[in-house]
Amino acid sequence: MGFKSWIKEQIVLKAIDKKRKSTPFDLTEAELHQLPQTEDKLINNSYYFGGNSTDGHSLIFRIAYRCYGCEVFVLYTREGKFYTIDKQAFARGEEPIRLTCLEPGKRWRLEFDGILQDNATGELLPSRFDVTYTATLPPFHAMYHACFIGMARAFAREKWTKEFFAEAMSSDMGTDKSPESKKNQQHHYEQTGRFSGTIEIGGQSCPVEMTAIRDHSFGKRDWNYMQDHIWLMAMTDAGEALNFSIVNYPRLKRIFVGYTNIGLDHNVSLKDYKLLEYDHNNGLGTDRIVVECLFTDGRRLLVKAQRKENVVTPFDGGNYYFQEGIADYDISGVKARGTIEYGFNGDSSRWDKYID
Repeated sequence: MGFKSWIKEQIVLKAIDKKRKSTPFDLTEAELHQLPQTEDKLINNSYYFGGNSTDGHSLIFRIAYRCYGCEVFVLYTREGKFYTIDKQAFARGEEPIRLTCLEPGKRWRLEFDGILQDNATGELLPSRFDVTYTATLPPFHAMYHACFIGMARAFAREKWTKEFFAEAMSSDMGTDKSPESKKNQQHHYEQTGRFSGTIEIGGQSCPVEMTAIRDHSFGKRDWNYMQDHIWLMAMTDAGEALNFSIVNYPRLKRIFVGYTNIGLDHNVSLKDYKLLEYDHNNGLGTDRIVVECLFTDGRRLLVKAQRKENVVTPFDGGNYYFQEGIADYDISGVKARGTIEYGFNGDSSRWDKYID
């Protein structure tokens, strides 16, 4: 890295630090956030909960509230069975998932009453779950807790012009440059915890006890502005987790962030990465991905993921879509299980690389 790039990185890091200090994060306010009364289709309030155990048991779901309806996704695996929700779009008030915050930053009740499809037979089965999520670590908010070298490098790579900053510095990464956009700034935080409860499919009930991670994001999100992304989220039976994500935008490339508490009683932030095995694979992503992660405590963890199950989840009429999978993980010899998510713009000419 040249001296000029280093200077640009330091400028960006100082700007981020200043923003962190001037706008503190209010967790309770974020936890109780409600979708505002708006007709702006880009405003969302999205919740993701995912639980996994290395014996092949997984419960993963997402619900995103929009002014026009709800995006819903449910995936469940057990004893070789693979179930997904039968549809992914619902009118407001008709969504099959109900979330209740029992204690901000600590406990949530998660209820589902709908239809799941057996992916092997196509059979539609009435299904329910009633699960409590209990946090085991504090939330990890990318803006307030991450090592932001990934963002700084993304800025440093680009030629700094008035036009560049007009787009890249807008709060929603370029979809709205007006001052009002600050009201809808995107927040995104994640938290490690545990699931406890039951799930019933076709009259058969099963207990749910596993390590879990939740994700809450709200504000303005334009799926079509994203080029592509990778999100790896692995959980061990001991209650540990590792999270790695990287995204490409038209103006900013290869923004990465992540954290882990493997072998620790607290989270440490991702500092750098090397992507060793991956290919876009015509919009499918690869079944196997390997990435070396360097964390702020000096540890290097070799993350190997092997995709086992997968389902496509389209957004914004197909302008952007996920390959949403379940993967078995090996993290420097530690066994884990979790999500392996690849996102792609519907226009394949916009897909970008994840390494320099």
